[in-house]
Amino acid sequence: MVLKAIKLKTVAVVSVVAFALALVAAPAPRASALTCDQMYFSWGSSGQCVWYIQDMLNIEGNWFKWPLWNKLTTDGQFGPLTYNQVRAFQAFNGIAQDGIVGPNTWSRLCQRAAQINNAAPFLLSTILLMEYADAVGC
Repeated sequence: MVLKAIKLKTVAVVSVVAFALALVAAPAPRASALTCDQMYFSWGSSGQCVWYIQDMLNIEGNWFKWPLWNKLTTDGQFGPLTYNQVRAFQAFNGIAQDGIVGPNTWSRLCQRAAQINNAAPFLLSTILLMEYADAVGC
């Protein structure tokens, strides 16, 4: 009986020590990664954030029908067509037409997404747009 109690206490002590060591050895929490809307994108950029930019431009361009709007292929590559659509979006929204998606362009993309959501929250394109807006950090 005494031997059994000693074994249980030993197991308990070993468990507590192992848990404490795991806490000490655990890596420090990493700083959260930047969201898309905290970064700049321009000709030559690529990746998931560019894909979101392209799709947001497609949905918003279709909704607002800004001049010179053309549907983009969402391929995640920021090339000449994406550049031209970013500039058209910037012109339509009265911001500097530099073809760069930075703070001002992100802000307006997010504002326009919210406007569309308020006008037609149950359309599939609006639901997708709001998912993209959440994903990029709007």
